[in-house]
Amino acid sequence: MHTFVIAEHPEFGKIRTVEKDGKIWFCAKDVAASLGYANTRDAIDRHCKQKGVCVHDIPTRGGRQKIKFIDEGNMYRLIAGSRLPSAERFESWIFDDLVPRTLKEGGYLLDIKGETDSELLSRALLLAENRIKERDRHISVLEEKNAQNAIKLSRQAPKVRYFEEVLHSASTYTTTQIAKELGMSGRELNYRLKLLGVQFRQSGTWMLTARYHKEGYTRTHTHVWQNRNGETGTAMHTVWTERGRLFIHQLLNFNIGY
Repeated sequence: MHTFVIAEHPEFGKIRTVEKDGKIWFCAKDVAASLGYANTRDAIDRHCKQKGVCVHDIPTRGGRQKIKFIDEGNMYRLIAGSRLPSAERFESWIFDDLVPRTLKEGGYLLDIKGETDSELLSRALLLAENRIKERDRHISVLEEKNAQNAIKLSRQAPKVRYFEEVLHSASTYTTTQIAKELGMSGRELNYRLKLLGVQFRQSGTWMLTARYHKEGYTRTHTHVWQNRNGETGTAMHTVWTERGRLFIHQLLNFNIGY
């Protein structure tokens, strides 16, 4: 039996959610509408992968209807494609607030009549296990691509020489600069890297995951600012090294001119 929950936000409205096989799914139409897509059906068809879409028969004001729900990966794809400035706030609400809070409070583990404490615990563990498996699957795909790219580099002497120079380069790049090289926006690149398990966002700052933070892909700079009242503060900025830039190009299967 699936558990349906309606999450509500003063800015983004209502998002219908469902727990299925230990995973959290989101109503595709609700998400697309909250992100400002005028044609929600077209947005879902263009941005969402079919593998991450399922259909549920749920009650509505017009009776029971078949509604499309999307997984976390497709949620990120819709966020990355949105042109609304509020898209990042929406992403923060969903993944920094809604999902952690409901998981902690058991919001997705309620409303099953007659369920014992043991059965409830089993479903909670299943949900956690599936989220870990999904993350590991992304990492496995990433590692396989990296291995394939390493083989290509080893067979091409000029590129190998370039790679060695990269490891000792002092140049740094912003995410926006690298994104322009790849023909996309900085926001889209950030979400692609998040989907691939390379980085995560904490307190508004993108950070590398534990698997990559010691690879020398990024550097962090602290900027001191002062407001009109003379009050000072600091802000942390993360930039990519030449090595990190090459890693991103390899990861997304683009070619760098040598």
